[in-house]
Amino acid sequence: MNSRELAKIAGVSQTTVSRCLNDSPLVKEETKKMVKALAKKYNFGLNASARSLRLNRMGTVGLVFPKHFVDFSENMYYGDLFNMIRSSLDRRGYDLIALTHNKSAQGISSIERVVRNGKIDALIVFNAYGRTGSLPIEDVGLPCVFIDDEHTEDARSMVTIDHYYGGLLAGERFALTGRKKIASIMVVPTCLATIKRTRGFQDALLQYGLHVETGRILSTEIGYDWGVQCVKAHFETLSSCDGIFVQNDITAIGVMHGLIEAGCRVPEDIAVIGYSDIHVGAWCQPPLTTLRMPIDDIAEYTSSTIYNILENSIADFPVMNTKPYLLVRASG
Repeated sequence: MNSRELAKIAGVSQTTVSRCLNDSPLVKEETKKMVKALAKKYNFGLNASARSLRLNRMGTVGLVFPKHFVDFSENMYYGDLFNMIRSSLDRRGYDLIALTHNKSAQGISSIERVVRNGKIDALIVFNAYGRTGSLPIEDVGLPCVFIDDEHTEDARSMVTIDHYYGGLLAGERFALTGRKKIASIMVVPTCLATIKRTRGFQDALLQYGLHVETGRILSTEIGYDWGVQCVKAHFETLSSCDGIFVQNDITAIGVMHGLIEAGCRVPEDIAVIGYSDIHVGAWCQPPLTTLRMPIDDIAEYTSSTIYNILENSIADFPVMNTKPYLLVRASG
């Protein structure tokens, strides 16, 4: 018996069967008990090791970080999402390894190495730019799920994030709290997600008769120190503002602390809004107002999609469209 047959007997979908057998919190307990009872009755299931040997599976999934990824200390959002996906896959009997575009001494990336050596069964790709080093992602011959992909016109399994909407929420927050002299600090300014956030931010302000002057649209790199340095380099501009939208949380914390060290009060003089909601944003002083990504939903959808592709040969999955939401704290 396969999962399709079990799903038919149980009167549920294959995805629900998968979630029940993996104790997903997305399914009611009575449904889980019913499906598990039927699975036991019809002897559904295989020994994981024997199944891996027969199917030539490694039981490992690779997660490809974007090209601008530095490390977990700077890119904490990716670290948080990586851990959630790893936990979700672990419940399904799969391991997760991190892969980057960085080249080794031999001139190849970790992505190319593990793909060529057959060490992984599937790929999860963050914010793909279409290629894994010299290997086109689409041609590696492995199931792939793309998260926040820039090439959204392609029909493939993916999770999209509405960054325009995130920028819109930030702009509305400043307008509704009476901020009028507003700046925007971009990170990775050529990234499509950054462009969309900035456009949404500007459009929201325009709806309230506000705008960001050209001289107040700044850019910097990702990192706390870069945020502090940005304040030092543009203090005259930033200190004349009453609201600053920084499109990365760790950079926003650096900006906020740079302003405070220079004698500005946050949020009394200048409100600061970040983006992504890394956990340290809640601990800093003042706690950072930010746009939170729905990483719980992203992690669950991604891991369940990978599992169903590998275990149940389900190939067609709808695109999951997600939206950030405003998390108001003291900074803005």
